[in-house]
Amino acid sequence: MDKKVSRVELEYGLRSLRRKRMFLWVMIGIYLPMIWIVIDISGSDKITGIYFGFWLVFVTIAANVTAFARCPSCKNLFHMNGVFPMYFRNCLHCGLHISGEENKNKFE
Repeated sequence: MDKKVSRVELEYGLRSLRRKRMFLWVMIGIYLPMIWIVIDISGSDKITGIYFGFWLVFVTIAANVTAFARCPSCKNLFHMNGVFPMYFRNCLHCGLHISGEENKNKFE
């Protein structure tokens, strides 16, 4: 039985999904500036390695939270269709675009 998702639920789900994706991309983008600053301030490989370890934990959490986020439309995993996550802007099952715009849906 297909239950039609309301526009409010769809927008709320997409907003949550966009927030998770943004956190992932910010975590990835922070890497080089963080390493440069830590090396410049500390001058220590050991301290830099500790910061790298913390960054790696956070980026792994962000990647997994984003990969296992559900599509608000079809309730399947938005970024996974199989074993590996693919961070495309469309749901890999129903084709819903991350912006929610109808004309950008992949499969329609």
